[in-house]
Amino acid sequence: MVKCVFEKVERRFAMEKGKVPENVLKRSVMKQITKRRSEVIVGSGVGEDCAALQLAADEVMVLSTDPITGTAKDTG
Repeated sequence: MVKCVFEKVERRFAMEKGKVPENVLKRSVMKQITKRRSEVIVGSGVGEDCAALQLAADEVMVLSTDPITGTAKDTG
């Protein structure tokens, strides 16, 4: 009986390969970010591929990524 219930739940919540859908990202990840450090000028967000950190009064570091998630074609 337990196996049967688990299989139903697994099918209901199965995700396809590739990027996590925006609504899942917001609900499951972004909602969990409850504290923000004062050094973070630009932080995480949907569609944000960079961040900016205040290192000193006159120094800012910008970090950038160019993620490609689970794709094998149409990457350009």
